[in-house]
Amino acid sequence: MDGYTRKQFIEDAVKIYIKKNTKEYLEFQKVIAFRRDNLVSKHGEFKKIVGGKIKADEDTFRLAISLPSKLHNAINTILSSDDDGDFPKDKKEMYWFMRNFKEFTIPTEV
Repeated sequence: MDGYTRKQFIEDAVKIYIKKNTKEYLEFQKVIAFRRDNLVSKHGEFKKIVGGKIKADEDTFRLAISLPSKLHNAINTILSSDDDGDFPKDKKEMYWFMRNFKEFTIPTEV
C-alpha cells in the first residue's frame, strides 16, 4: 500500500462497502441499535437482569465496535498482509475508527 495509508484504506473500504451493500448495511444498523439499547453503561457493557435488577453482564466483555463480517473480512484480508497486521492494530486505531465511523460504534461515549 505504498503511499496509501491504513486510514485511507479503511475509509475507502467502509465507503465502498456501504455503497455496494446498502441493504445489508441498513440491516446491520438495526443490530447496532439493538446492541446500544442493551447497554448498561455508555461505555459498552451489556446488561442482564439478575433478581429483577439490571446489572452489567460479566459474562460478556465490553464492546467497542461491531462490523458486518463482509466488511471486517475485506479490511483484514488486505491489512493482515501489511506489516502492521490486523485491524484494529492498536487502541489508537480503534479509537480513531470509533470517532470516524459512529455507525459501527457500540458505546454511546468513546
